[in-house]
Amino acid sequence: MPLEIPKGSRSLKFEHQSFSHQDIQQIAQHQTLVGLSFKECLITDQHIHTLCQLKRLVNVCLYNTLITDQAIEYLAQLPKLYYLFINDAKLTGEGFKHFDTKAPLNCLHLNNTLLNDETLKIVVELPKLSTLNIQDTQVTFNGLLSVAHKSTHQCFAFF
Repeated sequence: MPLEIPKGSRSLKFEHQSFSHQDIQQIAQHQTLVGLSFKECLITDQHIHTLCQLKRLVNVCLYNTLITDQAIEYLAQLPKLYYLFINDAKLTGEGFKHFDTKAPLNCLHLNNTLLNDETLKIVVELPKLSTLNIQDTQVTFNGLLSVAHKSTHQCFAFF
């Protein structure tokens, strides 16, 4: 049965769902979307690749999904992505090297991920990043100190 998506929707929120390829294709056809949220959904890197056809996306939330750094490479192609919230994912942060110098990403949450001291150095190079929230990662206190000179960032780290 196809998803029921109201015409002209600007944001969609899904919880505890799995999606077929056709479901993801259907979502990707709604070019008015600026926000997507998937919480505890079986979303994969390939799904993210398809959803990145939505070039107006500003806000993406991915909580407890199946994404990896490959999905970050795809998300880097979104020209308006400003907010990105990722919790409970098997990604290191390596994928953030694919964001270019014009990337508008301003607010990033990477909680309960495999982010570490080395990949944190990649993340803090995001040109417009002003808020970074990292909890339950592999970043150490020394790793955080090594990027402290990036004074334009507001960083929340909990060990």
